[in-house]
Amino acid sequence: MIPIEWVTADRDRVLPKRNPGVKEGYRFCPVKLETFYKDDENHDPQWSREQCIEAKMKVGGVGVTLGPDEYEILAKTTVTVFEILERSWASLDCSLIDMKIEYGVRPDTGELLLADVIDSDSWRLWPAGDRRLMKDKQVYRELQVVTQEALETVKRNFAWVAERVPLLSPKPRARVMSMREREYPVIIAVAGRSNGLGPDVWSSLRLPSGLGCSTVISPDAAALNAAQILALTDHVIWGKLRAKQLNTWVDLKMADKKLRND
Repeated sequence: MIPIEWVTADRDRVLPKRNPGVKEGYRFCPVKLETFYKDDENHDPQWSREQCIEAKMKVGGVGVTLGPDEYEILAKTTVTVFEILERSWASLDCSLIDMKIEYGVRPDTGELLLADVIDSDSWRLWPAGDRRLMKDKQVYRELQVVTQEALETVKRNFAWVAERVPLLSPKPRARVMSMREREYPVIIAVAGRSNGLGPDVWSSLRLPSGLGCSTVISPDAAALNAAQILALTDHVIWGKLRAKQLNTWVDLKMADKKLRND
């Protein structure tokens, strides 16, 4: 395990010791990312990007060093995970306020891995964006006196989350259908390698004002274009596209590192 906690926050949710003068509920844009070195004796001090890199921590059986490239990969991954989960919870009218995750290194290959359980112990959720309705472990942390009634409240909150997690991934709405049906927002017209079911290429480029038509020559491009349109209103598709972009970026980052080191 890499002894760093990666914390992302959409809103300020703590006493203003780290953000003096910022009231609770202030919305960070872009998402705020913080890192903390895991050290119980010193209360997990906050570390800057420079401190994380200059520590030159070696982790994993193959001795991976947490350098600038590794830091950037983990930072970008952390923000991506947060944004995907934030959109997912927003579909249920619930705000993901902040989240903590940790990473490890696969000992045989040196691959960086998300190595944590993401649950009500590591995130804060406010239904309808209302702090008074919080459904996470913060309810327990703020107890002045631990009573059976208070523990029942915590239990109900965890049950509330458990009931809604399956709703974050609804069944896909894509279908194969006749051109006569018009109930879905995206239609891909395909007839062999011709443009027979839609206008010809020239017409696609010169549509009347106020209309739009994407013209592509490969099935993959058509599917990606449709996914990008559907992602505007479907958080599951948006999340998959966001993850695909991250994986592509990570591959390029590692390829660039290898080229620089060879």
